[in-house]
Amino acid sequence: MDWKDLSTITGYPSSAAAGTPCSVSIEAQGNDAYVKTITTTGQVYQLQVDVTGMDFDPDIMTGWVLQTPGPAPGPALRHGRAVPEGAPPFS
Repeated sequence: MDWKDLSTITGYPSSAAAGTPCSVSIEAQGNDAYVKTITTTGQVYQLQVDVTGMDFDPDIMTGWVLQTPGPAPGPALRHGRAVPEGAPPFS
């Protein structure tokens, strides 16, 4: 397997406004893969990758792209149920 440092590709979120990547997901569709990361500021960035056999070639021309709109804020969950607004964080 060939490891690639994706943080060196143009558009990688690393500024104070973009936040720091804190989670990642990979979606595969045929010979395309999409690496997505959500940052500490709630922004989602995506990188398209060509996959052929064991070859993993990131799209360095386009680089990381901010996805808009990002995830919609929803109610906080606690033990599988929504937490009423203004409720203490833990009970």
